[in-house]
Amino acid sequence: MHPFRQKSFYEPTPACFEVENYLDLTTFELSNLDLQNNNFTKEQQLGLRSLRNMHDIVFSKSDKGGAIVISKKTHYKEGLRHYAVKDDYPIKLPSCETTKLIEATVLKSNYFEFNDRYFVQKIGASMGSKYSPEICDIRAFEVINEIIEKKGEAIRHHRNNSSTQNLKDTVCKFKGHLKHMGYKEHKIYCNCESALNIERSELLRFKQEPDKQIPLVFVTKYHFLLGNINKSLRKHYKKLLRYAKCRGLFPNPPMVALRNLKEILTSSVVKP
Repeated sequence: MHPFRQKSFYEPTPACFEVENYLDLTTFELSNLDLQNNNFTKEQQLGLRSLRNMHDIVFSKSDKGGAIVISKKTHYKEGLRHYAVKDDYPIKLPSCETTKLIEATVLKSNYFEFNDRYFVQKIGASMGSKYSPEICDIRAFEVINEIIEKKGEAIRHHRNNSSTQNLKDTVCKFKGHLKHMGYKEHKIYCNCESALNIERSELLRFKQEPDKQIPLVFVTKYHFLLGNINKSLRKHYKKLLRYAKCRGLFPNPPMVALRNLKEILTSSVVKP
């Protein structure tokens, strides 16, 4: 065999014994959990088994909500045939001019709505795909509104302009820009004046940001035995604290993040 085709069987040494030990012990703990247990009752299991054996029904999702619709195949085929008949449901096609107007508005325009007014984007990255340019109206509103709420733009002008006259001219243009976008004059005045009342020396002084410790997060899908998983992840956490560097990297116990959280949310029933 050619020497380049032979396997080296090289195994790197562990980078940190404490981390490797924690991973091995935690993996062993998780492997002992029985995650295949069925959380359905006996009646529910019998119902699912009987539905699985019925071959003359069709399962489909409902148009609204998360309901499941069960229909007979004969009724399902009859409904499809009924919808396919043009005589029962005639579709009136729009005129040629209407079609061109719809195409120009939906497919070729890139506009968004803000404060009950419509704006067409001319520069910058597209706010949405060309087939749905208005889908980001809410996000655009949040971003633009955050600028005025936190006075970030006015503070930036105050920090960058050392000349009083240049600062006045810049803030005047900034106020006009905000007014053109639909903001109320009293709100513009309050936020800009609040930013200008801050001493420029305070804005130029370096501020040390607080150190934010990144937690040790394990991303997984929701399971009804999640409580046992949390217990297994935290069981050998103290072994990480034996190493000084691990104590600095992981000051808090590990946590679990659910990747499918939206799938397990259900509407609550409020009793009268």
